[in-house]
Amino acid sequence: MKFIQFNFRNPTGDATAVYRRIGELIAGVDPFTRESVIAHLGEPEGTTTTRQNTIFDAYRVGRQRVLFYWDADDLSPLTIVVGRKA
Repeated sequence: MKFIQFNFRNPTGDATAVYRRIGELIAGVDPFTRESVIAHLGEPEGTTTTRQNTIFDAYRVGRQRVLFYWDADDLSPLTIVVGRKA
């Protein structure tokens, strides 16, 4: 498996039900905002703004690459993608 993707606006709305590792990454982050994630995980390795009005922050957690996608207007969470180094 190359990556796991969790969309915040999915029907279940529960990150830990989708993939336990996401729950471990965001445990203790409340409220779940871009600022609280940066405070919890530190500054991202890279930050990119896309043409679709989305910001994504890239982190390396162990051997996994983790991307957090945020709405550029209000910085609300959109998607978390957890990939494994091949």
